[in-house]
Amino acid sequence: MPAYLTHKLASTAAFEAIENKQIKQIAADHMPEYLSGAQGTDFVYFDHFYLLPASYKTKVYGWLAHRARPAQYLVKATEYVKSHYSDTLAAYFFGFLHHYCLDKYLHAHVYKDSDSLSSHTYLEQALDVMYADEHFHLDAREVNRATELLKLITNADEINAFHEHMAAAVYEGYTLPPRSLQRSYKWWAWGMKPTYKPSRLTRFFLRIFNIFLSFDIYAFIYKKKEEVQGLHDYDKYFKLIRKANDESICYMQMVFDYIHGKRHISVLESAFYNISCLGRPIVSREERKAFRRAYRKAPIIK
Repeated sequence: MPAYLTHKLASTAAFEAIENKQIKQIAADHMPEYLSGAQGTDFVYFDHFYLLPASYKTKVYGWLAHRARPAQYLVKATEYVKSHYSDTLAAYFFGFLHHYCLDKYLHAHVYKDSDSLSSHTYLEQALDVMYADEHFHLDAREVNRATELLKLITNADEINAFHEHMAAAVYEGYTLPPRSLQRSYKWWAWGMKPTYKPSRLTRFFLRIFNIFLSFDIYAFIYKKKEEVQGLHDYDKYFKLIRKANDESICYMQMVFDYIHGKRHISVLESAFYNISCLGRPIVSREERKAFRRAYRKAPIIK
């Protein structure tokens, strides 16, 4: 996945390019929800991030959502937004559509350019640094992710209900634990707190903690631009980001039109291609893997 800052900044760039005044106003009036939606289901991976088996049922939902068939997941999500409509939920889903597009275009290349979870994380953080610098003249080291993340969980109950519905709608009988959004965001913020302008002592302890953590937290420390410049082909990623921004705006318009009765749901079923958030076509084998993991590792709660 692209990391937090790339998702935030790219969705901001997409927001600025939205031409439909009503869509733009909804997102502007509910910017925390829009930016939270732009993080997609990445938040669940940070629920008790220090140990992979902890809160495993929550984490598996993120794994499932990233591998779900878009024509099923996103269409069901659109129907839910229409039937439970509020501007808050619409703004969140507009951001969520951007998350899907950005993941779809970037994920495959991130996997190709990295050979482990740690190198995957370092690449994403480097992209954060370079994208922020070259397109927003922003030093990523000045971004306090812990503070920003806690501002994104306003109206969390409404967003929680959306994800609880989606977990059960796409994987029948699957139950997402209550208040997963609030809990996961707080754990995410807690994990990011020591990575903001860390002292030498903090860096030392993070290296020690990394021995026991399921995530390489040390990799989340932003480096200077000069330290990551030239490590990867960033222009390739910048082009993909622009493509994702354009496509997400088209999807937002389609969803908006469907909600207001101007498009049939079949248009969305055709528009959401059979490409997952990982940038991979959904084939039967991939779909079976998701079901096996959902029901074997995280049994249904009745």
